[in-house]
Amino acid sequence: MIDAVRQGAFFKAVLATVLLVLAGCTTTGSTFNASRLDLMTPGSTTLSEASALLKADPVDVYAQGDGSVLARWAHRASFVPDAVYFNRELWLRFDQYGYFERVVKSVNVPQTGQVKHAPYAGHTTETRPAFPAPTPAPVVDAPVASPVQM
Repeated sequence: MIDAVRQGAFFKAVLATVLLVLAGCTTTGSTFNASRLDLMTPGSTTLSEASALLKADPVDVYAQGDGSVLARWAHRASFVPDAVYFNRELWLRFDQYGYFERVVKSVNVPQTGQVKHAPYAGHTTETRPAFPAPTPAPVVDAPVASPVQM
């Protein structure tokens, strides 16, 4: 009988410890998968395509004065407050036309490969036209009257 009481007390102590640990667990943000980060191409990947590649929407999107956007993916988990924590962040910059420019900041995000460089130089200072320049009309050789013949 005494062993049964001890086992019951031990079980209650273990259960109380587990409940205290679980009560101290918190998470913020949303999990994201950065394993396909190297598939983002500067100048062609959009914010919605980046969200699809990361399998999550950004936690925050900050519009900049020049029309560009900073998007932040973040996930933070804490087990037993201030004892064990896990933090991941990824900041991506998209130009004023909505295309990925570069990784601004990453915290605890494994880089499976390097993100490709921008396909054009001076991306942050150049402005990209919203539409491609029109191609000039072809020149047709037509007979021209000479002033000497007139």
